Amino acid sequence: MAVSRVMIAAALFGAASMIPVAAPAAAQEPLKVKESIYTRHNYDRCPTRGDNGAGVARRACLGVGNIEIYWVKDDVSEGLWFGRRPITEKIDLGASYAPADTVEWRLDKTTGRPRAAIVKYRVGKSAASRRENRLVVYRLEPSGTSCLMAVIKEPGAAATAREAADAASSFRCGFDKRQGS
Repeated sequence: MAVSRVMIAAALFGAASMIPVAAPAAAQEPLKVKESIYTRHNYDRCPTRGDNGAGVARRACLGVGNIEIYWVKDDVSEGLWFGRRPITEKIDLGASYAPADTVEWRLDKTTGRPRAAIVKYRVGKSAASRRENRLVVYRLEPSGTSCLMAVIKEPGAAATAREAADAASSFRCGFDKRQGS
């Protein structure tokens, strides 16, 4: 018996129509970006940067999004600055202060890029008496500029620091006054 081309096409079409096809899915939810990422740094093991004068150490570590973290230590205190173009300014936390090894990076919810960093500092009259905490919020501008935008004392410092960091996109380094003391 001869099989016509029409019969073959009909048979193939019939078989193909039996294959289940998934219906289009409803609109998918947008990708959720984390609000924060935490990194830990052993600052004194990061590569040396710049001229280390007598009693001064300068090092640079890499953070989230390849943002450099500049660590400077002298005989009394230690401080951090972020980005390619940090604005030189005093941290002004008292006689003696040092950052914790953990940085909380607050992320832009649409791009996932860091827009602020929160660092806990231990402060006191000397290195041996650093018993108080301050949270320092740094604005990380897309241009690579960074600055201090808030210094927050406890209690409730974590929530206040996150609120400040989440408003970072409207803070202008070099123009706006930082919050707190």
